[in-house]
Amino acid sequence: MICNEVSGNTQPSGWKASDGKIWFPALRGVVVIDPRRIPENSSPPPVVIERVVLNSVEKQMPQDGVIAPPGSGRAEFYFAAITFTSQKQVEYKIKLEGFDDKWISIGATNKATYTNLPPGEYMFRVKACNNDDVWNETDTNLSFELGRYFYQTVWFYVILVMVLLASTYGFYHLRVLQLLRREQELQRRVDESLAEIKVLGGLIPICANCKKIRDDRGFWNQLETYIRDHSEASFTHGICPECTQKLYGDILDNGGDQQNDA
Repeated sequence: MICNEVSGNTQPSGWKASDGKIWFPALRGVVVIDPRRIPENSSPPPVVIERVVLNSVEKQMPQDGVIAPPGSGRAEFYFAAITFTSQKQVEYKIKLEGFDDKWISIGATNKATYTNLPPGEYMFRVKACNNDDVWNETDTNLSFELGRYFYQTVWFYVILVMVLLASTYGFYHLRVLQLLRREQELQRRVDESLAEIKVLGGLIPICANCKKIRDDRGFWNQLETYIRDHSEASFTHGICPECTQKLYGDILDNGGDQQNDA
């Protein structure tokens, strides 16, 4: 029988029979419900993305192609299933293309939050099932883009690579110049040394009176000083017999005479 209201003045107000049917007292008689004959809900609920917050910028009822300014990489999505059943009986699955590898089940939660997303293009997808676990074949999606700071762009990395290459080349070129200058300095020193050796082996200006030698800079030096500076020779000092006789002849002669007298 058809009745709009069921009630009972005594407890229990309903009864489940052994055959599974449920009986309720009503104003016009008894109402019987057979759970086995309740039709299955075959219509999955569509989903609407109501709001999105990208890098602290909020968009109501967003459309595809949302572009967010550079920021922390945080994205929040708020959505709801359109259904006549309780929202607690609806379950959701989400997937962020470009970040998630597979669908993620989030139960009856109608909010999704992502943090630390790299700048780039993404697509958020969501679908729901009804109280009889019937899922949407077609999901609801939203494409968006998280902006980049200047140092996150491709051009910045290109310029950085060019600067590094230029710096490397400049350092290499500078190093080559330093080595060339060092080589020139060493060659100059070798040439000067060879020139000094040639002076020693060639014509040597010497004073006829004091026997000093004039070097290539015009200075007069003692013979031993010049030879010491222009060769590897070293000197010891002594007195030849002629100089001995010249300097100490009288002393030597007097000493000899005294020996003869004795």
